[in-house]
Amino acid sequence: MLLGVTFAVKYLERNEMATIKKYKQVAALIPQRDKAQFRRMVADEVEHENKFAGQFEEPHIKYISFIVLGLADALVEIAGIHAGSLGIYNKTELAGLAGIIAGAAASIAMASAAYAQAKTGFQGSATLSAVYTGISYFFTAVILATPYFLTNVMTLALSTSLIFAVLLIAFISAYGSVISGSSFKKDFTEITGIMFGATVALFLLGLLIRNLVGITF
Repeated sequence: MLLGVTFAVKYLERNEMATIKKYKQVAALIPQRDKAQFRRMVADEVEHENKFAGQFEEPHIKYISFIVLGLADALVEIAGIHAGSLGIYNKTELAGLAGIIAGAAASIAMASAAYAQAKTGFQGSATLSAVYTGISYFFTAVILATPYFLTNVMTLALSTSLIFAVLLIAFISAYGSVISGSSFKKDFTEITGIMFGATVALFLLGLLIRNLVGITF
């Protein structure tokens, strides 16, 4: 109910595919007279699992790449904006508002880009592609901004926001690894590394601007 039928089925089917892999590992131990029957058995198992998993076509699965696009972009950009605000603003509320306003503007821009991208050959609705991308982006921006309204300590707000970001990255990486069969470790490491890199770079930029301009808010 929470993650969808497709996720549940593919998650359970991973155990079945592991069993099929074990079958193939012992293929050399099968007597020659039984090899043909053994190969048919394995082929039947593979076909059965693929056919079973392919029966479920939930609407959001077709647009999963657009959802991940919105989430990943927001994680990198909004976390970076908050870090940059750390060097400019003295009030956490201002940093939080900066993230939400930037998130609202960027979600519209990302939705427009997703719409244009979907119009060029995507087998689905360009409108839904834009909606999924925009909503996932703004949803992420609100989550990352929330700690800035709950505490007056800027470093605490930033660290809490980054923890939320890492948890979101872990979720979308785990979900994507099951749905598409990609590597959780690779996806999680890449997105997390990019996010923290952007965070550090924009924090230093914020400090530089603050020192050059000499104005804080």
